[in-house]
Amino acid sequence: MLGDFARRLGDRRLLTAAGTVAVMVGLLGPFGTYLVSGPVARILFWVGVIGASLPVAVGCRVVVEHHLAGHGRWTRALAVCTGFTALYAPLLQGFIHARTGPEHMLWMNFGEIAASVFLIALTVNVIDHAVGLGAVRTPVARPAMAPERRALTPPPSAPAADAPPLPAPETPAPLPRLVARLPEALRAEVLLVSANDHYVTVRTLRGEAEILLRFGDAVAELDGIEGVRVHRSHWVARRAVVGTGRAGGRVMLQLCDGTRVPVSRRSRLALAALGLDGG
Repeated sequence: MLGDFARRLGDRRLLTAAGTVAVMVGLLGPFGTYLVSGPVARILFWVGVIGASLPVAVGCRVVVEHHLAGHGRWTRALAVCTGFTALYAPLLQGFIHARTGPEHMLWMNFGEIAASVFLIALTVNVIDHAVGLGAVRTPVARPAMAPERRALTPPPSAPAADAPPLPAPETPAPLPRLVARLPEALRAEVLLVSANDHYVTVRTLRGEAEILLRFGDAVAELDGIEGVRVHRSHWVARRAVVGTGRAGGRVMLQLCDGTRVPVSRRSRLALAALGLDGG
């Protein structure tokens, strides 16, 4: 969990967004700060307020994702907001009261501060869910979903419907480093890794999860598993492929869990090198 915490806290998108918001609210001067201090003092105040919230928010999210990975998105979101409020509201109250007096417009009692913190945290989650920014994506066990849902027409020589299940290795191979990032319930042989903005979706024999990681770094952590990048956004394990075919004029791979993965034209030679029919 510490590694995940460090990676998320050091995410440049998060730090850039936090810095931008701090400068913007510092210049705008909400909650009466515009009337009582200059722009530099306001910006420094909001940098402190927002900067102190980041490790608390990231820590709450990492803990919730680790212990509530199998729960619904909004259950996890409410747990994060509640934990964040419990930890950050006292810090914010101390920060405000240290800089202002009872006559200041920012002076609030703990209940008012806690309510404000919770509502703001919940609003951030709602906005993130609505616009798909990715800032609050979490690993979630989900049923198999194909990257492309068009019907697959396999060649007669390789009917996907009659394809055998994934064969078991004679001796269990050690799981790659990438698997250690997944919730324990999903740690199994990797079938597919797909890029999704700054995240990757890792599909194993037990389900799939999203991880905040670059696609190239994720593939590098597969530790020598035989596989191929078949598309700019997809890497597949050789053992997971049970058939090939076409859909809409495109070559598709059929995986052992029913997933269909598109193959780019540039990747067909790589398929041939693995003994697969690249069309």
